[in-house]
Amino acid sequence: MDDDGNPNATPSIGCHSAIVLWLNGAKWLVDVGLPVYCALPIVEGQTTTAHSDFHRYTVSPDGENRYHILRDGHPKPNCFTLIDKPTSEDVYRQRVIQDYGPDGLFLSHIIINLVIDNVPYRFSSADTPYHLEHFLEGVRHVTLLPHDIAQLSQQLAQHFSMDVNTVQKALSIAIIAPKN
Repeated sequence: MDDDGNPNATPSIGCHSAIVLWLNGAKWLVDVGLPVYCALPIVEGQTTTAHSDFHRYTVSPDGENRYHILRDGHPKPNCFTLIDKPTSEDVYRQRVIQDYGPDGLFLSHIIINLVIDNVPYRFSSADTPYHLEHFLEGVRHVTLLPHDIAQLSQQLAQHFSMDVNTVQKALSIAIIAPKN
């Protein structure tokens, strides 16, 4: 879909939509979906950094309105490439809705990220065997989880303080009918 809402156009934006805000005359990237744990300053033509409790982030220019978003202290330092191109709210909403459909760009599995007691935890139904991972001082730790959807849902709901029925329904859709 292009910025005018044409669904047959080649996407100008990749598989992830973050939000760029103007605040007090400065540009900031915020992103809870990945997650990025702090606001990142964007300055045209300049490399900037920001620190969270978990990572030092770098915003590195890569051409006009393009920035590599990087993090240290993580086994996968490349977060994504930001294409800083304004999009109307209607087009943004349509892109997000489209991602949940059968031809969505990337939402074919369940990902849960949450910081608990200052430790980031992550689950992804795309990673098998199923496991819960957390990161301490840049080191990844893995706890194996059951493959049975009911048991998996119960453990995830308890760990992340979520409604077990919601978790089970989401997992049932993602695991039983995964996107090809």
